[in-house]
Amino acid sequence: MNSKNLFFFNLGVQQARAVLLAQFNEERELMQAMSQQPQSQPASGSTSCPYSK
Repeated sequence: MNSKNLFFFNLGVQQARAVLLAQFNEERELMQAMSQQPQSQPASGSTSCPYSK
C-alpha cells in the first residue's frame, strides 16, 4: 500500500471507531435509562445481543 492508500485507510478506521464508540455510548445511556425505570420484565431479558438491530 502506498502512503495515500494508508492515509485513507487510517481515516476509515478512525471513522468506523468513532461510529462504534458513538453507538456504544448511546446504548450505554439507553441501558442506564432503562435500568433506572421500574421494569415489569426480569433484567435477564436485556442480555440479548445489542447489535441484532
